Amino acid sequence: KVIGCVRRIYKFSAMCDFQQLPVFHNTKTDRVECLYDEIVPDVMSTANPLERSDVPFFLPPACFSRSETVNSNMLRQKKPTDSDATQGRKQRPLKQKYGIYHPFTLADPIPTESNKMYQEMLATRMIPKKCIEDIKAAFDARPIWTKNALRSINRFNMTNETISTILPSVGFYYVNGPWRGTWVRYGYDPRKHFEARMYQLLDFRVRSIDALHESIGVKRRVTGKRNYRIGGTTKTATNKDGPRPSYSIFAEDTIPQHRIIFYQYCDIHLKKIKEMLNKVPSPMSGTVCDERNGWLPNRFDDQCRNILMEVVLNNIRNLRKSNPEEYEEMESGSAEETEGMLEDEFDEDDEEPVSDEGSVSGDELM
Repeated sequence: KVIGCVRRIYKFSAMCDFQQLPVFHNTKTDRVECLYDEIVPDVMSTANPLERSDVPFFLPPACFSRSETVNSNMLRQKKPTDSDATQGRKQRPLKQKYGIYHPFTLADPIPTESNKMYQEMLATRMIPKKCIEDIKAAFDARPIWTKNALRSINRFNMTNETISTILPSVGFYYVNGPWRGTWVRYGYDPRKHFEARMYQLLDFRVRSIDALHESIGVKRRVTGKRNYRIGGTTKTATNKDGPRPSYSIFAEDTIPQHRIIFYQYCDIHLKKIKEMLNKVPSPMSGTVCDERNGWLPNRFDDQCRNILMEVVLNNIRNLRKSNPEEYEEMESGSAEETEGMLEDEFDEDDEEPVSDEGSVSGDELM
């Protein structure tokens, strides 16, 4: 029924403050009753100025809304995260490293034997005893090796994976310092042996010269299996089953197969550098090697790089004059794509050596 007529209407674009009315359903009277008078006392102190009749009645709400505008939520599904996307994908199992990766310091003792976890793992592998004896014999003759030099110089009749598995049984790995990237025989301390300067590492980089960059590739490729020599002494590597050239040795007529390569000083067969190594004065008793330069004087590595660079330039010039066909073949081989890169150049079991000039790829060293 019509109760009355409303003459004024108020419309709001946002919510106003509102009160909450405490009500409950009375089962006895079957009515909805308000409990406000029972909760809030209706007797006010006479000292309160709010008791004056001219004060407008104001009752603040028990709580206020968190927002003053209506929020129209658009519900949608949760966006998939990277972890959710890879949850159903098959994860590659992480390789457990049992070798001892030792940082170079002047005070800490060196490891003398392999850890127990590695010994237990090695006992479960079906590795021929002769393979272990061959690598131990190589470390008895020479206490410090890079894995690449150990594989290419000795030409073991075993796979690269087998060598990686056996190495932690005979030596530990230096992750930094003058012998970074090398495997050192257990018990041999290069910090106390002056002759260990011969086994320090030299990182050689072909400088930015257009003629060299056309002839020397960034990485080794199938055509990079050739070990180019000047004149009529060019030697070509045989098939995959035959002996491979030693990339870890630098001779008088060598042209590097790639622009970044690591050599141990004992594997640089240059008369001038050998004389420089022999002329290094013997240290006095009790002298400790340098943490950065080892047993060699300061900037000795820069002098050796200049000598190697000069040899490389002369060898390329001589090869271009004496055998232009071979030079063109080498030049075209360097321009090919990297699809034929040697498959055994990359081994994730070893740490990558870090050059003094920054981080570089360590696949050529290992």
